[in-house]
Amino acid sequence: MLAELVTQAFLGSPPQEEDAAVQDSGTLFEEAQRRRRELTEPWWDLYDERLREPLAEAMSGPPSAWFERKLALFLDSVATRRPAD
Repeated sequence: MLAELVTQAFLGSPPQEEDAAVQDSGTLFEEAQRRRRELTEPWWDLYDERLREPLAEAMSGPPSAWFERKLALFLDSVATRRPAD
């Protein structure tokens, strides 16, 4: 799960060759949103209609907030897991 989290954060970021131009123009957030849409649109119809709005909401916002929410969920889950007896 942690590897998926890091991979998704990486894939959702603008390509490195675009970073300088994007940061200079002040549109890093918009570029990250565009990249997320580009990665999810081919799969969107495979999700249950009831999940689409919550998923879209979860993927909106600054990339750092999305990463932090997912990391917190992962760490909370690990912390509550009991060791096998």
